[in-house]
Amino acid sequence: MFRRKKSGSLKPYSLADLHAKQSGRKRVRVWSFFLIGVLVLTGGTYLIFLSSFLRVQTFTFSDPLLFSREALLEKLQVSVTPDTFLSSVLGDDNILLWNERSVNDLSVEFSSIASVEVHRNFLKRAVTFTIRERERKLIWCHISRVEDGAETPRCFWIDGVGLIFEEAPIPRGGLVRVVYDYSSRALGLGDYVLDEDTVPNLFFIFDLFERFDFVVTNLVLDNLGLREVTGNVTAGPFLYFSLDTNPSFALPVIDSLIASGEWRKISYLDMRVENKAYYSYR
Repeated sequence: MFRRKKSGSLKPYSLADLHAKQSGRKRVRVWSFFLIGVLVLTGGTYLIFLSSFLRVQTFTFSDPLLFSREALLEKLQVSVTPDTFLSSVLGDDNILLWNERSVNDLSVEFSSIASVEVHRNFLKRAVTFTIRERERKLIWCHISRVEDGAETPRCFWIDGVGLIFEEAPIPRGGLVRVVYDYSSRALGLGDYVLDEDTVPNLFFIFDLFERFDFVVTNLVLDNLGLREVTGNVTAGPFLYFSLDTNPSFALPVIDSLIASGEWRKISYLDMRVENKAYYSYR
């Protein structure tokens, strides 16, 4: 005969016990997350503010510099990492502050630089600067007259927008584009020689010279207020231009005068009125 085993009495399990057990597990999870958060925050703070992990190890320039590397780097730091609370806390050599961007607003001291592209490499903890220099478009010679009538030229290189960015030698010969400015004003590095809307017309004038292989002994600006320039062509007439007008409208007139043999017979060609060209015989 098999004897039936008596089962033990079940232990009562209340809702309060279940709630207590769940609350305990929740507290463990909360404390775990809190400790992990503290560790992450502490580690991140140390990594960003105290360690050398995010410190720039090398600043490199793409091309050899004609001026002080330290002075340019200092100027770039002012432009890229301005004096803010964050920069004072992180430090100017923190790679997080060196955002990749183009810097175009350097001081007159670095006027020969058109722009500087900033690139950063987190793995190498390096910042590289790619320098784009201004292009020498023509020489602008400002002529000052002294009391005895003598002329003192001071010449500069200007770029495609008419900005003076570098001292230039006094030109000899006709191999370089030159403008002689007799206006009574002071010019120096960082100045614009003309208004923005007239600079393209100035370059169109030189394009006209080159199209016809004109040898121009000088292109003169006498009065800035009149916004007019005069060119003296070797074995040819005087040419009068307005800086407010693109002279390309006169190309057919010049073509016709050269083809007919009349070019050497005229004393001047006046192109100061848009779409109208006037000339006079010698």
